[in-house]
Amino acid sequence: YVLGYTHFQRNDADLALTHLNAARKLNPRLSGPHYLIGELLLARKDYESAVKSFGEAIRLQPDMAEAYLSTGLAMERAGSATKAAEFYAAALVVRSDFVDALDAMASLLATHPEERFRNGTQAIKLAERACLLDGRKSHATQLTLACAYAEAGHYRDALAAARKSNDLAQPPNDTAATKHIEQKIELFKLNQPFRRPPVKTVQGAIP
Repeated sequence: YVLGYTHFQRNDADLALTHLNAARKLNPRLSGPHYLIGELLLARKDYESAVKSFGEAIRLQPDMAEAYLSTGLAMERAGSATKAAEFYAAALVVRSDFVDALDAMASLLATHPEERFRNGTQAIKLAERACLLDGRKSHATQLTLACAYAEAGHYRDALAAARKSNDLAQPPNDTAATKHIEQKIELFKLNQPFRRPPVKTVQGAIP
């Protein structure tokens, strides 16, 4: 397991999978290998297999908030927003101050392409709590907050949050993020919310 985790940390997916699968067979009651295998499969967009691995991790360790969150991410990327929201909520039941789960749920509620899944008021509450918990030091959570404000029609607040996100993402922090943030700033200037593109059917999608 230690070897598998080491290769996982080094982003060496093939070796990580080899050692983690060996660890899983050696000790089937250990939740860690199942969870890490799920993360590797999620990165490969094999969502159905990832969900199965996360499910085994949860069965073995029901309080693993990360596994609930990652299951939700897999569900959402496969196009199942309803199931994703259920797993984000489950992660927050296990750990109410889980910033990544708060951010994921807020993002879904603020930016999903289908109106039936959006709720700007609730998205703001979740995103504000995420920003408070991370000390307002993450450009990602600030940007989610900006999108939540925009969904609720609060474009002045959306612009302020997006500009704060852009400041946090400036070099040497995260230059790759600035382009996406600036695109959203331009939308908010026009009093338009951000919508994610619809999910396309992909290999490994969940039925």
